[in-house]
This record gives sequence, structure tokens and C-alpha cells, in this order.
Amino acid sequence: MQTIDPTIKGPPEPYTLAEKEMAKPDFDTMMKYFNLTIKDFPDQKEYVYKAHVWKSLFYVSRMASISTCGERISNGTKRGYVFMKSDQIYHLADIVDAQFKDMEKNLGDMNTSISYVVNNYDTGNQYTFSVTKPPTPPDGAPGAVALKDLDWFNKVGTPVPSDDSLALAYKTGLIYSFNSSIDNYIKDNMINYPSYFYIMAGAAGNTDKQLEKACLEKVIVLTENDIYNKSRLQAQEELKKLQ
Repeated sequence: MQTIDPTIKGPPEPYTLAEKEMAKPDFDTMMKYFNLTIKDFPDQKEYVYKAHVWKSLFYVSRMASISTCGERISNGTKRGYVFMKSDQIYHLADIVDAQFKDMEKNLGDMNTSISYVVNNYDTGNQYTFSVTKPPTPPDGAPGAVALKDLDWFNKVGTPVPSDDSLALAYKTGLIYSFNSSIDNYIKDNMINYPSYFYIMAGAAGNTDKQLEKACLEKVIVLTENDIYNKSRLQAQEELKKLQ
């Protein structure tokens, strides 16, 4: 049986493995390794912090991709319902609902990671992040075709994508969404914290208003010398709504 040495220097093994799974991508395994980093190496504060950052970015990316795919399916159904049988319409609605319900199961874990980053920012903000974005499928690859078919359905309402095509569209959409999060919230291997905390406030606000407020207030503190910062202006507006 392998012995875990919590005092080991450098990234612990599960963190390194998580980065490798990210680059494939295999997001399910990536998240398992980030969770193992947090669980098995609690004294490695840098990598516990970074694991929570990555987890929160993944969850926000997944929320965005599920919302986007769900909206496209709903739009396509509205445009093409006259050509569809009632069981097709209900089936598509069930697919959208199942994705949202699956996402909702992880909201508590997402909030835990966001809260950890908020509470440990003062010691974690100097950490750098090694980034290897997962590859997106080339034109003509099954994942790219599935997204293209879903986009066409969104605009025209026909033909109705198959279950396999929709599953692949959700999977591929997540890759694009995750890469977009990397581009938006990591600059020169550092987290863009005003933008990061603003988007996390929106994600947490679905279930935890106190955490949403904490994230927004963190944006205000971080931009006190940058009063026209876009995230600051947005955070000010959202804080007014919470009063």
C-alpha cells in the first residue's frame, strides 16, 4: 500500500495527474484527482488552493455550457414544433431537464470551492497556474459536427438531433466553455481575480446569497485603485440588488 507523505515538496501526485487529465480532456477523472489533492494533502496549501480554483472554474464552465446547449435545444423546439411529434418535444425537454438536475447536484461542492478561494485569497493570490488547454475537435470531427447540428437546429428547428448527437454536443460544448474560462480568468499564469470573483458571485448566487455578496465585496476591495474596472462597476450594481 502506497504511503502518502503530506510534507513532500512540489505538486502532489494527484494534482499533477489532474493537470494531465485536463489536457486530454477527461474532466471526470480530473475532478477526482483535484478532490484527492484536497483530501490527501491538506498541508500542501498552495495545491489545495489551486485545486479549489480549478474546480470552481470547471463548475462555472459546466453551468455555462449546459445553459447554452439547453437554450439551443429549447429554441429549436420552439421553431420546429409544428414538424415534431409530441413525444419528441417531451423527450427533448427531458434531456434538458436531466442536464440541469445533474448540474444542480454539484452546486454545494462548487460553493465549497468558491468559499475556500474567497477565504484564502490573501495567501493564495500569488500562486501561478500552469495551463494546458484541452484540444477542441477539428472541423469535421464528430464533436464539431454535433455542435454544428445543434446550432442549425437552434436556428431552423429541424432536423431533430439524435440523443447521441446531443450527448456529444454537451460534451464538446464543455470543452469550449472550459477553454473560454481559461482565456477569460487566467492571464500570464495568474488568476484575474476581479473577473474571477465577479463570475463566481453569479454562480454562487443561485443557492448562497451570502457567498455571492462575499465575492462581490472582494471585487470591490481588489479594485479600490481601479474605480472604472468593468468587474467593479458590475459588482456595484449587483450589490445594490442585494441590499
